[in-house]
Amino acid sequence: MFRVKFLVGYNTGVMNAPESVVFPDHSRVSWSLAVSAFAIGGPFGSKVAGSLADTRGRRGALLVNMWTFLLGGLVQTFAMDMFSIIVSRLIIGFASGFSSVLVPIYLGELSPPTLRGMLGTLTQFALVIGILIADLAAFPLATESRWRYLFAITPLTAILQILCAPILLESPRWLLSRDPNSRKARIIIKRLRGLHYDYECDLEAENYISASKAQSVDINDSGESPTAKMFADKKIRLLVVSAIFLQMGQQLCGINAVFYYSTSVSLSGNNLCLCP
Repeated sequence: MFRVKFLVGYNTGVMNAPESVVFPDHSRVSWSLAVSAFAIGGPFGSKVAGSLADTRGRRGALLVNMWTFLLGGLVQTFAMDMFSIIVSRLIIGFASGFSSVLVPIYLGELSPPTLRGMLGTLTQFALVIGILIADLAAFPLATESRWRYLFAITPLTAILQILCAPILLESPRWLLSRDPNSRKARIIIKRLRGLHYDYECDLEAENYISASKAQSVDINDSGESPTAKMFADKKIRLLVVSAIFLQMGQQLCGINAVFYYSTSVSLSGNNLCLCP
């Protein structure tokens, strides 16, 4: 899971340094399109992620996500022109938006309640580590002869994740939502929770089933949209508003301009150049 979020962070920052060496005759407009295509593909991926996770399962959707990263990374690595770069960034952006929805669902359903907050924080830590690695890797690789190696880190990481697929467990909550008597779900619960007896697995499975039923009834019986319901609930309203303003502040502070364009910005007034 952390490799997936690493890829999101890595591809957030990877286009920064090599701007002057990737097809050096490109126009500013084409480069801007290549950079922004990442953000354009993201909403489409996040839109698809929930329905695919419900139909194919959390594990199956994760594999689709990694194959999408692999496809986008290969197109980017072996790009023949700027149009190929733009297409690859759309695909990678789609995969990144997909993972932003899917990874929290997967971790939330597999991890015990006491570790969910920590694991959620670690996914964001993996993302910023990805940005850091993209910047560090640019020092030796952001050259006219090596920039493809810089982009190749994405498909290589995706391949590593795909090779780890046999050890990925399906979400027991998803399995139980399809079959409350699922033996496979109980085996996974036993492995995840370190349980020794069948009655303990059955009790934990009942907790999953009860939670799913309560959530389903809550959604179906309420005429309000989930967003309106969150704002109407006084217990979580402040948290929702805080989360929205934090995200707005993150975007409006201009940090994305640093991630995407800092190496091409020159502060001519002070004769200070941020270019490497």
